[in-house]
Amino acid sequence: MKKIALALLFLLSVLALLVSCQSDGTSDENGLEYQLNADGSGYTVVGIGNCTATEVVIPKTYKGLPVVEIGREAFSFYKLTSVKIPGSVKKIGDRAFAECSMLNEVILSKGLTEIGVYAFYRCSALSEIVVPDSVKTVERNAFSNCTSLAGVTLGKGVEEIELYAFLDCGALATLTVDPDNRVYRSEGNCLIEQRSSSLVLGCKTSEI
Repeated sequence: MKKIALALLFLLSVLALLVSCQSDGTSDENGLEYQLNADGSGYTVVGIGNCTATEVVIPKTYKGLPVVEIGREAFSFYKLTSVKIPGSVKKIGDRAFAECSMLNEVILSKGLTEIGVYAFYRCSALSEIVVPDSVKTVERNAFSNCTSLAGVTLGKGVEEIELYAFLDCGALATLTVDPDNRVYRSEGNCLIEQRSSSLVLGCKTSEI
């Protein structure tokens, strides 16, 4: 009788583990949740799932297909401290990392093209961001209220920085743009639109 009870207990433990991590077939070994895109060509990370790690590395592939997007609010409010996003990811969705107040490291890879609305809103521990050359658009309020953000580096491919992308980033001290960028330039720690020579963004060390 005792052996039967132990066997049942073991079986229940295994079943609980399977349910918690991979019961629906949409979670990886780390517990992140995925959704197959409508065209079947890749996956979107849609949630933190059962992942308990505070340092997350998004995989390049899932079930043999590329991971191409971080979905809307996928990690919002989660206690992340670090995230590394591979070049397979083309878009970071709206509010994907919003309110991740402990997030202090974000590594973006070449291949990313779009950073969505409020994507990193109120990531108050984030101190630096390097936007790779492949990014075309930084959408509205993408980094607004990142109160510790001191350094921003924009790659040569950035074509549009939408309204309030860096609103209320009071610690911002360094703005750098790749010299090969055709739309924007940095001068005196100011972000300037090339065509109109108009000021897009300043910071506390700007010299106008």
